[in-house]
Amino acid sequence: HTGERPYGCTDCGKAFARSSNLCKHQHEYHNDKPFPCPDCGRTFDKPLSLLCHQRGHLGATLFPCPNCGKAF
Repeated sequence: HTGERPYGCTDCGKAFARSSNLCKHQHEYHNDKPFPCPDCGRTFDKPLSLLCHQRGHLGATLFPCPNCGKAF
């Protein structure tokens, strides 16, 4: 609860309190994924994955359920 963040990302400088959070960050943002989201910086390995992610920023959904009306 000290607020200390000793685990720093060597790629972007973002710091984390836990090494597991740093590993997750590096995997999500700095792996070999050439398609970055212009809104949040998260990167993707395929253009379709980026497109699906971007729809989330817009509140858009891809698959509305015809039975219950929920969208996924």
